[in-house]
Amino acid sequence: MENGSYIEKDGSVIPYLTEEEKDDIHIKAGTLSDSERTVMQSHVVYTDKILSHMTFGDEYRDVRAMASNHHELLNGKGYPKHIDADGLDVMTRILTVMDIYDSLIADDRPYKKPKPVKVAFDILDEEAEAGKVDPVIVGYAKELYYTE
Repeated sequence: MENGSYIEKDGSVIPYLTEEEKDDIHIKAGTLSDSERTVMQSHVVYTDKILSHMTFGDEYRDVRAMASNHHELLNGKGYPKHIDADGLDVMTRILTVMDIYDSLIADDRPYKKPKPVKVAFDILDEEAEAGKVDPVIVGYAKELYYTE
């Protein structure tokens, strides 16, 4: 028997922690391990691949970029392509802010409770001040969704 395991009455050796639990112990922020975060972040890659097979009319020509880039940040620290402000059009910037807002206030997430609207906008203001999202769009969103 090694240090990290114990023996059951039937003689089977059981580890104190599974490999997944060991990974989880090292999570520095949030609730996802590195491998779980990679899986979660891959949805925009799959979105891009799926939409690459579709043809959009002129009015919707930017749908693919918007959908696949909505986790990119103005400072280039988003994912998956690390596009910065120069490469992000206004519609993608709007979708990014609204996606963050929705994720903060959503009441259908089993892994977290919704934040109050004020807290959501406090977080968006912090993200804007940090150069991650467009402060003008956050301001417009506040005008539409936040009344004190």
